[in-house]
Amino acid sequence: MLPSRFWTRVFLRYFVVFVLVWILLVLYPNPGKLVTSVKRILNPHTDPAAVASLAQSMDYDDPALIEKEVLRLIPYSYDWETHGMPWYCPSVPEVLRKGKGDCKARALVLASVLDAKGIPNRIVWSIQHVWVDYPGKEGTNLEKDPIYQKDSETGEKSWSLPRIRPQDILSEVWSGFVRAMPGMRMFLLVGGVAALAGLRAIRTRKGEVSSKSRLTAALLALFLGVFGAHRFYAGHIKTAIAMLTLFIVGAATVWIVVGIPFILAVSAWALFDLIDAIGGVAKDKQGRLIRNW
Repeated sequence: MLPSRFWTRVFLRYFVVFVLVWILLVLYPNPGKLVTSVKRILNPHTDPAAVASLAQSMDYDDPALIEKEVLRLIPYSYDWETHGMPWYCPSVPEVLRKGKGDCKARALVLASVLDAKGIPNRIVWSIQHVWVDYPGKEGTNLEKDPIYQKDSETGEKSWSLPRIRPQDILSEVWSGFVRAMPGMRMFLLVGGVAALAGLRAIRTRKGEVSSKSRLTAALLALFLGVFGAHRFYAGHIKTAIAMLTLFIVGAATVWIVVGIPFILAVSAWALFDLIDAIGGVAKDKQGRLIRNW
């Protein structure tokens, strides 16, 4: 059996990996669901066969009336409430089976019905909303700044660079993630991360003192932590680049909600580093404690 000292070294060395794995498993107990969602979001498919009976029950071809009926039949519900995870792209049969869903679920059903009736349409995605565009469509305040579109007839896809504003990111995180998250899952997320951080602080040994400033490290972690600035300062270049990469990937994909776990992960990482810096247990590249203010 390997000695406890070995496992302590492994835990301290790969602390961030432990945190990221914990966050992932709390958010997605079945990580395969996240993989499936990403595949579907990159290539969304309508399913006219799945809605054939629904389309036949609508004895009219006005797309506006069809949209109104679909929205009535599929009440809005966050993915936390419907699927037990922060973000999930369901198939059309899954939406019909659940009987509820968020904007992307409703859009897939609507597009499928329009396809079944031979009505041209496009699925359109923006940072905050997913909708279906069709002839005579009257837009709403949410239906603007499209990032991704797919034509139902030709299958042609088009992408445009997202215009991401900080308030949009915060709004998505708060409404779709924090506010809708079940209390027990929030407890597991925060409690588990806090327990890991506490164990790390306990296992960190005292040693040689670095010439780096604890105040500088703490301020960098506080204001520029998600960019890895404090780790660049301490000489941990590889992990600093990892933090910066996580943030960039998260910011670039937050419009499809995939980026939210990345943003949360790098924010949690920066928070732990801030606690370490303030507590004087952060270390520089040579493993010396940054204790002097």
